[in-house]
Amino acid sequence: MLNSDILIGSASLVIAAVIFFATRDLSKLGGIFVNYCLTVFVALAVLELIKGFIKPERVEFFTSITERNNVVVGLVILIIYLAIMPFIGFLPSSFLFFTVMTLYLGEEGLTTRNILVSAGLAVVVVTMFYFIFKEFLMVPLPSGSFFEAS
Repeated sequence: MLNSDILIGSASLVIAAVIFFATRDLSKLGGIFVNYCLTVFVALAVLELIKGFIKPERVEFFTSITERNNVVVGLVILIIYLAIMPFIGFLPSSFLFFTVMTLYLGEEGLTTRNILVSAGLAVVVVTMFYFIFKEFLMVPLPSGSFFEAS
């Protein structure tokens, strides 16, 4: 049994530090959004750590092998997404990631209808995020080295 509050709080602070150092070259508007989110994220992580010392909650993280395998597969999908994004760009990799993750997390299986719904949802959600971050907040998003002229 692990103290989930201390584990999650510590992991959150590490993630916040990585994001902080990776986003120092963003535009002014993009930086404001990221800094606001990081401030809230760090505050919640610190509260989680405090809770872990005052009133710890001990839980077993994976109650079954299936549950553990589902988390591992989800992490592998995320790592592949992050690995291919610099090569094919934000939009194509995000469309693919969102579609695959929606299908993986869904309970209905791989039917034609579910694939079309997942792909359609991916187009709407990813395009919306693209315009918010790229056009409105002016956050630079990877265009992909595969598509650059040599």
